[in-house]
Amino acid sequence: MPFDDPVTAYAVAAVQQEILVGPIVRQACQRHLDDIEHGSARGLRWSPETAAYGIGFSRFVRHSKGEWRGQVLELDPWQKFIIGSGFGWLRYYADEWRRRFRTIYIEVPKKNGKSTLCAFVGIYGLIGDGEPGAEIYAAASARKQALLVFNDAKEMVRTSPDLRSEIGVLVSNLSHQASYSKFEPISSDENTGDGVNPHFVIVDELHRIKTRGLRTALTQGFGARRQPMEWIITTAGDDRPGTPYDEEHRYAKKVVERVLEDDTYFAYIACPDEDDPWDNEATWAKANPGYGTSVKHEDLAARALKARSAPSELAEFKRFRLNVRTSDMDAEIKSETWKKNSLGPIDEEKLRGRLCHTGIDLSAKTDITAMVHLFPPLTSGERWTVVPRFWVPAEGVDDRSDRDRAPYRRWIDEGWIQTTPGNRIDYNAVVDRIKRDAELFTIHDVAFDPWNAGSLEQDLQEEGFAAVIFPQTMAVFNTPTKEMLALLLDTQIDHGGNPVLAWMASNLAAIKDTKENKMPSKRHSTGRIDGIVALIMALGRALVGEPSSPYSDGRPLLVIG
Repeated sequence: MPFDDPVTAYAVAAVQQEILVGPIVRQACQRHLDDIEHGSARGLRWSPETAAYGIGFSRFVRHSKGEWRGQVLELDPWQKFIIGSGFGWLRYYADEWRRRFRTIYIEVPKKNGKSTLCAFVGIYGLIGDGEPGAEIYAAASARKQALLVFNDAKEMVRTSPDLRSEIGVLVSNLSHQASYSKFEPISSDENTGDGVNPHFVIVDELHRIKTRGLRTALTQGFGARRQPMEWIITTAGDDRPGTPYDEEHRYAKKVVERVLEDDTYFAYIACPDEDDPWDNEATWAKANPGYGTSVKHEDLAARALKARSAPSELAEFKRFRLNVRTSDMDAEIKSETWKKNSLGPIDEEKLRGRLCHTGIDLSAKTDITAMVHLFPPLTSGERWTVVPRFWVPAEGVDDRSDRDRAPYRRWIDEGWIQTTPGNRIDYNAVVDRIKRDAELFTIHDVAFDPWNAGSLEQDLQEEGFAAVIFPQTMAVFNTPTKEMLALLLDTQIDHGGNPVLAWMASNLAAIKDTKENKMPSKRHSTGRIDGIVALIMALGRALVGEPSSPYSDGRPLLVIG
């Protein structure tokens, strides 16, 4: 494989740790290399020539301010990786090769030249991309923020002879009359996103945007464009869950970590490894791709010195200078840990006759329902084997995919999720599946939460299953939750690489009480965790040991906790 193009060369250097980059950048680079080797099966093609054209456009652009004002813009290697990836990856669509990526997500600390990169992208979209009637928008939460990028672009045009002769400059408009194209600032507080037809949307400092309205209005206008792009450039946000930044950041990580597959989404998130000391120069270099150029050692050293004596300053240093969110460091299940707990696809036939414990998380009838069979190891060194099942209502799948930002349709087509007719889960389908599975496995007991269970308890009993109420309380969940996390750390689970369960594992958040007891929390998690809850319930039953005797009054229902 040739590594002479700057994009692939950067990816190789990062993966082989010849340059200092953090874990998410390494994963983004590995994704690039893997897609060069295997992406053709998904209709992807890497075009170094197309990448070089996008990167090479920088020779027409001059710096707008600072010590380099008036000098030709020379992109750093990390910027070439991003720009080249954005324009150099193609996918076969509608009988032609088009640009692969629709969204480019870039998250780097302050002072790494985000505004310069945004301005360059905007000018390229205006005049370099060959799009007739292109509309380019620099979008932000407030007019003042949107003007930062736009004014940088305006000054780039003024200082660049090649651009100045082609582009008209007004107070709030750059125009290319030959192609009838324009570049303008736009902000949430102006409420002017309706009726636009964007070619490029550049969202600056996503962490400052409080609502989704402007982005939604702008990207809905993409429909009339062959290959539109949204460029999102931001610094780390705070730890408030559910904000536009929080949701985008978490989705970007899942794509790069390949928990979710989205071939239209590119992400570059610069941050240190989890155990890197915050006051180490190597850590600063990992988190700041512009370290040594736009990011000065002296500045970071002075800020680090101040942060040592002030907790509030340290928090800001980590967030704004190292791009570290506390919530990222506190993830219950790290993606690499989860990936290590798979030995490849599970052959269920090899589990014939094996004893298992089953957990069912019913959730609401309009959402996803999960069932997990858990097989205890038979010999020392063997792993616990996990076989999950999932259901969703057939109606509203696309709306549910948009809401949860998860590829339900693909998972259904590939057989990972089953559907039941209508807009509600038919629990008869769950019972029927348990009956079929019982012909293959020896189902010891079935644990469930009686809330929203309807007639499921009675149906299971009538079919001869040991139905077990599993109360959703801290006292009951604490031990199996901690045991599951310990088993994962010890690589003692085999989940078979199920993509739905992997997504749910990446969403998991837990809550603790004053005694350090722990249980999963759907309210605090960043997405669906039904399969993980079902797994913990099954493990809870397995940890009980031998089945208890039925109640003395003949009821087959066992209540624990």
